[in-house]
Amino acid sequence: MLGRFRRRRALGRALLALLAIAAAIALVAGAALFWLRGQGRARRDGTVRLPALAAPVEVRWDAWGVPHVRAESDRDLAAALGYLHANDRMTQMELSRRSAAGRLSEIFGAISVEGDVLARRMRYRRSAEDLLGTAAPESRGWLEAYAGGVNVWLEERADDLPPTLTLFGVEPEPWTPVDSLSVAMLMARELSFWQGRPEELRFDWLRSLGPERTADLLGSTGEVPPHVPEAIVELARKLSPALPPALPESGSDPAPGSNNWAVGASRSEEGAPLVASDPHLGLRLPGVWYQVHLRSPGYAAAGMTFAGMPGVVIGRGESVAWALTNLMLDDHDLFFEEAAADGRRVRRGDGWAPVAVERESVRVRGGDPVEVEVATTDRGPLLPADPERGLPPRSIAWTAYHPGDPLAAFLALARAETVDEIVAVIGGYVCPAQNLVAADRHGGLLYAALGRLPARRRGDGRLPAPARDPSYGWDGLVPVDDNPRILRPAADLLVTANNDTRPEGYALPLTGDFDLESRAERIRQLLEGRPRWERKGLGRVQTDVVSPYALAVVRGAAGDSPGDAGKALAALAAWDG
Repeated sequence: MLGRFRRRRALGRALLALLAIAAAIALVAGAALFWLRGQGRARRDGTVRLPALAAPVEVRWDAWGVPHVRAESDRDLAAALGYLHANDRMTQMELSRRSAAGRLSEIFGAISVEGDVLARRMRYRRSAEDLLGTAAPESRGWLEAYAGGVNVWLEERADDLPPTLTLFGVEPEPWTPVDSLSVAMLMARELSFWQGRPEELRFDWLRSLGPERTADLLGSTGEVPPHVPEAIVELARKLSPALPPALPESGSDPAPGSNNWAVGASRSEEGAPLVASDPHLGLRLPGVWYQVHLRSPGYAAAGMTFAGMPGVVIGRGESVAWALTNLMLDDHDLFFEEAAADGRRVRRGDGWAPVAVERESVRVRGGDPVEVEVATTDRGPLLPADPERGLPPRSIAWTAYHPGDPLAAFLALARAETVDEIVAVIGGYVCPAQNLVAADRHGGLLYAALGRLPARRRGDGRLPAPARDPSYGWDGLVPVDDNPRILRPAADLLVTANNDTRPEGYALPLTGDFDLESRAERIRQLLEGRPRWERKGLGRVQTDVVSPYALAVVRGAAGDSPGDAGKALAALAAWDG
């Protein structure tokens, strides 16, 4: 009996301990919920005083949560949009500007140091500062007013921030126009193929496979054969062969692709053009896009914005609608450098060019600061040698480092009356290059390459070039008047799907990582299959799943095959793609 009593007493103590732990957890959880209750929750009613406003602004949310904003001036409209973006997306905005500035480690610690170091070396924040210096006065006005709206929200909600910022102890600094342009730089980075380091991958091909097989893999760009610099071939021969390039893992997500198209009045049930935009940026939480309807006496547009930037990026004005897909332009070049022992000079011909070097410090939460050398040559940012991969120091030329105004073109698109006006007002936009498809209410259609192309002296930019050789490099950017464009096509329809969109007879070489024609081919097939289209029907085109490429593969594999291969081909013979 005594032993049983002791066991019961021990069990009782264990139960009491569990109850105490459960009570403690409940107490902590309750305190956390009390502490976080309502923090950062977006406001949807009431009145807010924005000192910078010249007149009252009205905001109405529809049943889908889309804000409709009416203001008496463009600056008031921009300020209200800044407040709304902060109201819904302040965490996203804070992380975006920190990502561009190389300051994520101040929040997340050592896990983000590598990304911060690269952001410093790639000069994303500094490039945003340069863009502000070349922005048109109207763009600067929008950016300043927008920042004012964000900062009113920050002042108003200083003790009521979103939970993520509160839990990490982040106290956001005032928003600036440079922060907005940093968001534009991040989008340029995302849509540039530099992120995948293609030249470095192709250099691995050169080392492993040799110049002839590398040229076969590169293929031609239009009528231009692949260019393999002899100096790079010699360097590849000197280095030990690299391992074969890694292939994507089975089941990895395919690269996203985007589509847009327009049908003219002759192909529309309503007798007016229809424009479809189907951008496939990666899924995130929160999403990339923020939908709005903005109206003032000088500006009216409905569509998609980026949190952190004023102005509608994809949408419609009162007379023109426009859509974007990635041009897939090779907008950067990699130059292999021969550096002096001190790292402060690089070879140029028979002489030397200086390297500008600055030291920056990356602050790391829970750790010591990391010192970074930010180096720049006359060609662009200089990345240090990578001995593990057999890569020398590399300079990077990128269109995003050239003067431009990423906002002015979109303000002008919303105000255009006809597509004929558009080409003249988008010339200040540089990067990231996009396929612009637009239509006006009068029936006009336009395709134009939005952005600027690099003016290469030699080669096609698909392999690293020898920085020492002055015959390689850029003579600035191609004049915007030489960009590909199609105005009022005879077929009364336009389609782009990340494919090579150069019109027949276009004279200039254009290097890009273009997608196959299959998606564009399928869209054209569908659009030409009906004499007239209405909006609902175009939505079904966006959800179409037939792949002409897959069907072409099946046709190419057809024939007599033994065993399981024959069974597979027989099963695929009746497949609809």
